[in-house]
Amino acid sequence: MVDAGAPGVAGTAAPDSLNAVSPAVGETVLISGATGGVGAPVVRLVAARGAKVIATARPGAATECVTGLTDSEIHTVDLTGDPEAQVRAITPDGVQGK
Repeated sequence: MVDAGAPGVAGTAAPDSLNAVSPAVGETVLISGATGGVGAPVVRLVAARGAKVIATARPGAATECVTGLTDSEIHTVDLTGDPEAQVRAITPDGVQGK
């Protein structure tokens, strides 16, 4: 039962985190861990709401995975570089948050 219950946690954490932030159309959301079990669905959900998505992902396969999650434009940030500078280059006014 412990193993069977684990996948459900990610499935409920994604919409719960989205509802906590409640991004509006045009707002910018930074999603850390975008290739994970919570992050990947959050990328889709945020993009579906019309918010701009900036997602952390390593170059290569991880970036391809994240940008392939939705037809919406997904900006990626490589955490092995300078993430703050990369985010500011994408959105000079920063990200929205609560």
